Amino acid sequence: PSKASNVVNSAGGFAALAVQNLLGAMAAAGASSNEACIHIPTVLAALPELQPGGPASGAGSSGAAACAAFAAAWVGVPLHVFLPWTSQLLARLGDAEGRVLQQPLEALASRFPQRVYLPVTMSQHHWKRHTSSTTTSRHQQQQSSATAITRAQQLSSLLSGPNLGLLPEFVAALDDLTYPVQRLNAWKAVWGPLVSNAPDKERAELPAELALMWREDMHPDILARHLPAGTMGTATAGVRTISSRARRAAQTACEAFAAAAAKAVVSKLGPDGQLPPRMTVQGFLELWGSLHAAAMADGKQHPKPEYHPQGVVAVERLSRWLGRYAEQQGSPGSSRVPLLLPKMLSMSNAAAFALEYNYAHTTTVTSSTAGNSSSIRTGSYFLLADSSGPVAIHDFGKFVTTFGSKQMPKKLVVHGSDFREHTFVVKGGEDVRIDERIEQLFVVMAGLAQQHPGCAARQLHAALLTYDVVPASPRLGLLGFVEGTAPMLSLIERTAPKDSVHAADMVYAQAFMPTKAAPGYTPYTNAWARKDDVMLEVLHKAQRELPWDALRHCLRCRALHPESWLAMRAT
Repeated sequence: PSKASNVVNSAGGFAALAVQNLLGAMAAAGASSNEACIHIPTVLAALPELQPGGPASGAGSSGAAACAAFAAAWVGVPLHVFLPWTSQLLARLGDAEGRVLQQPLEALASRFPQRVYLPVTMSQHHWKRHTSSTTTSRHQQQQSSATAITRAQQLSSLLSGPNLGLLPEFVAALDDLTYPVQRLNAWKAVWGPLVSNAPDKERAELPAELALMWREDMHPDILARHLPAGTMGTATAGVRTISSRARRAAQTACEAFAAAAAKAVVSKLGPDGQLPPRMTVQGFLELWGSLHAAAMADGKQHPKPEYHPQGVVAVERLSRWLGRYAEQQGSPGSSRVPLLLPKMLSMSNAAAFALEYNYAHTTTVTSSTAGNSSSIRTGSYFLLADSSGPVAIHDFGKFVTTFGSKQMPKKLVVHGSDFREHTFVVKGGEDVRIDERIEQLFVVMAGLAQQHPGCAARQLHAALLTYDVVPASPRLGLLGFVEGTAPMLSLIERTAPKDSVHAADMVYAQAFMPTKAAPGYTPYTNAWARKDDVMLEVLHKAQRELPWDALRHCLRCRALHPESWLAMRAT
């Protein structure tokens, strides 16, 4: 016991010893071992969550020793091992241990700029929102976010060079696929809680946080970036310019809506479209109502079709950038950095990430971490290895398919440099980070099942099929499209008794749209405004119209035995 105690004490504590040995094992495994990825959360858990400026004695000194062990040993671990856990590293950047976590993050930003850009951008949205909050109870969270923003400045400089290629423009083009009603509903979900408890909306002043959100986020996202440059500065001139252009050339759906909505904004707010000082909550609600009305048809129940085209739509009608991507790439052999195919940061993709690296025009970037400078190599070009390595985007399909579900996602075809078509679902107006975490969890579960002899013998790991989920912003994400699948609802509708399906459909339709009680009608707009308890009551009432074993019957129609079901999923 005394010998073991001496070993632990000499390392600076058990946490420091665990970090030192775990990272040492990962370094010994080398770049060929993907199993090392699964141990990064264990390393992070061994780093105590120190309070900024806390004491350096007791638990604090043990935590400092663990951080010192991490700073000394992480450089020996292949960088792609850290890549699937980029978001977890960023989440602790504002804490005291973030000082040492900043080092691998800077190395990742240098070597994998197109993979790290989106997680860093997402984190910056989070930090910015918490630093602008005026709630005094969030003081510690404000401090942590401010610290994270300061530490992320070096990351931002590494992610602002030519290595990003056209990734920021690509994200903006994907956002153009979000229709106005979905965009408005997504923003309302953000600002709604800020005004929901206002006692007297007629007199209550608009929260400063909401006014800042309108100026820096909502106004640019809904209007300014979809209008010709400079036209929002002089509102009436801007509206005339938009109208004349609409007659001469086809606008995208978002541009057409912005042109119509700008008139309402100008009439209420004036030429610059900014909120006046001391605006009331009621005034803002009326402004938002006029924006929503601009997106809806005369009946106020359906979105205007010119802003929300259905079915198969030419991609250029929604985004000119996507429609003209191939033309913009220049001549063959151009030195432009390729735009890489989006991939989820997961263990299953770690081997492919290991083949992505920079070369040529190498420079040295010195880490800004105090007292621990390290050299990071960066470059201006990507070397695309072989068919098993990274895939660049060559072009996009000329048409997108709009699904009829609530967020009206779009199916987008991407032509890759591997001579294959890659299909994604672009989902706007929704945060897909939870979807990403679930898929990452499934990847880990499949890996554990593959290592278990009994599970491996039954091929259970193959039954845990996953698809890529790539969050692009708090209101936008890409999901890999899985061919040969069908929604569970449609399967139940095919196998359950027709009378039961009709009755359940009528319950739902009559609850939310009594004047439109036809089966198959989907009154999403009315359902959004209902409270959770009302929605739950309608759901239970509709469920009672269906047989209790409807789902089991559906599954048995597809496969008579659990083993055949697993085999079908695996193939």
